[in-house]
Amino acid sequence: MDENFFTRRKGFTTTFVDVKNHNLFEVKLGRSESSLRHYLKGLRGRGNMQVMVMDLSETHRSVARHTSPMPR
Repeated sequence: MDENFFTRRKGFTTTFVDVKNHNLFEVKLGRSESSLRHYLKGLRGRGNMQVMVMDLSETHRSVARHTSPMPR
């Protein structure tokens, strides 16, 4: 999970990558905690998640703590 500046008009996007298969999984507009939580909580198959890789963003850490099915 990483955020990237997209355009001045659209702002930031958050990119999700399947690290096991080296594939781009999803690109979502925005980087706010509420939008990322909403997206991850509705993600099909998230119970199969084994690893979450992210930068040191406090937003990403908080989202991971609240949405990850993995033990902490």
